[in-house]
Amino acid sequence: MFKEKAVYDVAIIGASLSGCFLALKLAEKGVSVALIDKEKFPRRKPCGEGLSARGVALLNEINLRERILKRSCIF
Repeated sequence: MFKEKAVYDVAIIGASLSGCFLALKLAEKGVSVALIDKEKFPRRKPCGEGLSARGVALLNEINLRERILKRSCIF
């Protein structure tokens, strides 16, 4: 028996901070997205240990800024 193939508008390789953000923004525009990563989640590798001002602005755009800043440290 054959399985029906899934069809997506976009495939994003890498499900770290940038890949997840891009997938979210595309999905908000109605684009179907396959988010693919070779690792299992959650993983122990830290990602996004430093954020630029633009990074903080992007977190604000998706309503995560306050939640993340409460759990962060400034150095």
